[in-house]
Amino acid sequence: MSVAPQLALLRKRLEEIKVAGKSKEELQAIEDSKFQQCLKEWTAKRQAPPKGIPRFFERIPKETEPLRMKLRDAARTNLFKRKSLQLLDNDDLKELYVLLDQNQSFPEEQLMTYADFQKVQSLAREKVKPYLTAHTFAKLQQGDPQGRIPIMSIFNYVMHKVWLDQTRVGLSLFDATGQGYLTSTDLENYIIELLPNLPQLKGLEESFHSFYVCTAVSKFLFFLDVARAGRIRILGKLMSYNKVHSTHLTGQKKLYLHQNSYGESLTMWYLG
Repeated sequence: MSVAPQLALLRKRLEEIKVAGKSKEELQAIEDSKFQQCLKEWTAKRQAPPKGIPRFFERIPKETEPLRMKLRDAARTNLFKRKSLQLLDNDDLKELYVLLDQNQSFPEEQLMTYADFQKVQSLAREKVKPYLTAHTFAKLQQGDPQGRIPIMSIFNYVMHKVWLDQTRVGLSLFDATGQGYLTSTDLENYIIELLPNLPQLKGLEESFHSFYVCTAVSKFLFFLDVARAGRIRILGKLMSYNKVHSTHLTGQKKLYLHQNSYGESLTMWYLG
């Protein structure tokens, strides 16, 4: 809903007020109070959802609604900042590795029992604890008779999860609509910004960058856009990454090569 009528009403009421002799601060206070009054009147007129059914849909702001667009962009920016603060940095990962190395019961084999794992979880920082769950320990089992797992499997798993979270935040920054999808234009912008960080392409002439971007976008859309809607889900793209890395974490590389899907093949091609 446009707020133009409310702003016009606010200006009209301010013109009707005789503010002779008022200071700038007093005029600002009057303006703020009138704005709050108009805002309450506008909010009261909005239709409340039926009792017991929560409001779950908010339409995308239109170009004719600049205030809603700015509010939405500011909210997304704050969300990404909070998500970024929750990610582990190098110091957190180094501290985790030291804890894993110091609390393993079998240092010769670099294996850790579940009791050791729980001790590491209690000593780790609050940001690290969500990565060290019983589900994680069970997922990393590799058939050891005593139920032990290598400490490097734990560390690599945490690093992989952190990388996935970072990638999700990075991909979401290019989601123009904020609906969890990337269009061909969004993918082009993402890959163009990613090009300088790909060591495999350092020898590629800059004149060929546009051809590489076009080819990469076409492959992503062909393999991951199953519905041919002209867009791909960010979670779907992350899942293709996840399957690639999880097979390496569990030492199933041969099985992976035989059962690779189109999305995983594309990811391996793209990552080089």
